[in-house]
Amino acid sequence: MLSLEEERKKCGSLERRLNETEGKWEGVVNRYKNNEQDLKTKLNQLSRELEASKDDMARSHREIMKLKAEQDRVMDNSKNLKSEFTTTKENLRSTEEVVAVLRGELSRKSKELMNTFDFSREGQAKMEFEVVHLQRNIEEERKSFVKDNCDLKLMLKAEQKKNEELTRVLKKNRDRLAENSAAINALGRAQQRAQAAERKIPELQEELDSTLLRLETVQTQASDLAASRKELHVLKEDQIKLKLQLQEDKIHSSLIAQQLEETQEHLKSAEEREKHLAQINSDLKHQLLTTQSELTTIGDKHKNVEDLHFVSEQGKQTLQDRAIEQQTEVTRLQMELNQISNQLDNQNRKYLNLKLQTKEKMENARNIFNRQKTLLVEIIQQAQNELNSVKGELEREQNDKEETKKKNQALLNENRQNSLISGTDISRPGLGLLMKSVSLSAPRTNVYGNGLNTDSPRPGVESDGMSADTEGR
Repeated sequence: MLSLEEERKKCGSLERRLNETEGKWEGVVNRYKNNEQDLKTKLNQLSRELEASKDDMARSHREIMKLKAEQDRVMDNSKNLKSEFTTTKENLRSTEEVVAVLRGELSRKSKELMNTFDFSREGQAKMEFEVVHLQRNIEEERKSFVKDNCDLKLMLKAEQKKNEELTRVLKKNRDRLAENSAAINALGRAQQRAQAAERKIPELQEELDSTLLRLETVQTQASDLAASRKELHVLKEDQIKLKLQLQEDKIHSSLIAQQLEETQEHLKSAEEREKHLAQINSDLKHQLLTTQSELTTIGDKHKNVEDLHFVSEQGKQTLQDRAIEQQTEVTRLQMELNQISNQLDNQNRKYLNLKLQTKEKMENARNIFNRQKTLLVEIIQQAQNELNSVKGELEREQNDKEETKKKNQALLNENRQNSLISGTDISRPGLGLLMKSVSLSAPRTNVYGNGLNTDSPRPGVESDGMSADTEGR
């Protein structure tokens, strides 16, 4: 009985310890789960930050590519402008050559006219004055053309230098361009200006086409002058004829006057064309100045772009450093998470092993308890059977005792009757001996008052022995 209670106590203490350990392990598991959840949230946050930084870097790269495309387009526009300037320069040179040819033709024609005809002094003075005036105008136009050409050359050289500087700066900063709203706006404005310049290009092309047409007209007029040269040859022949025929002098003089008027008209038209060309040159000069100012503004904007690029490079470097730090933090957290997961797995294995051990101990204790219980049930059943058998024997002995009492009573009554009949007294010695013999022949009673023999074992002693035996068992 004591061993069974001790086993029960041990089982209860083991169950309590098992419950305590289960509670502790559940707390540890919950704590590790919470730590794992926190680490997962941190990892997700870091991954989101990395994705955002990657998106920013990709966006900046796209903006850099856009800026490069805009730069290439501006360079192409500048190249087109340079080509247009060269074409205009060539056209001006051709116009100068045509004007020089016209001037030579006019001088020769004037000389021939002066040699062939003897005008009056006033007419000669007028003609000389007109010729000098025309020569002066032609010289002024030539000087203006030369000056314009020099200015154009200087401007083109300056623009070439600026373009070369811009190309060098752009080559240096091509790999450094980054995204910035101010730079984008500046480039947008530059793009608008470039588009305006592109819109102006067809107008300039039309003007150049018109100048070319005018030059063609001048060339046709030069061909007309060649025809007039032939006519002068004819006039020479007429002069020879005039020497022979004085009557035809007036007709020839009128024809010559008409030809002079036509040449004056041609000269006026040439002067108008020269004025128009001078206006075109001034317009081109103004356009060159505007393009130069635009190029200076573009250079300033490129400087601003360089500053913004430096700032963006610093931001990019900081973002890269931050991304590296975040990556190292992620790796460190992953290592910690792996360590914690390994520790958790080890703790879970230990917990499972301990749980299995405790289960085995509980199973062993339960088996021992069940065996002890079955033994106790068998012992109690055996004791109950023995008790029932003893009770039956006691009942039988009680019945026997009652019967013996009845028999003794009947014998006593018979003896009394016999004694009364015989008239003897019990108090006499003979009667005492008789009673002693009767008592000796009668069965003795035990200490419990039963009429059992002393030879038979006492039921109380037997039951005590059984109880002691059961307790010993």
